[in-house]
Amino acid sequence: MELDIPRVPGGYGTILIDPPWPYGQKLTGANVRGGAEKHYETMTLEEISALPVRQLAARDAIVWLWTTNTHHHAAFHALECVNLRAAMPKYHDSSALRLR
Repeated sequence: MELDIPRVPGGYGTILIDPPWPYGQKLTGANVRGGAEKHYETMTLEEISALPVRQLAARDAIVWLWTTNTHHHAAFHALECVNLRAAMPKYHDSSALRLR
């Protein structure tokens, strides 16, 4: 999946990432509503980990990453790949990570 993200001088102060997480569900049938892959193109965990967050972010940016419980561990790993430190918000289903 190729991304065309505009750059801004000094980087973005806040970044919200809502990646299309892979679920690998093999659901079939006319009445099936679930299964992300049936509705939109997903990204691999490697692709999500390679997002250019560091290149787009300002020095002290706050990065919000939307995830589900299924991918909670992978979400932390993905952002560790770009040297982020986790700071859990009060919300149970999202994670805010601050650049070091």
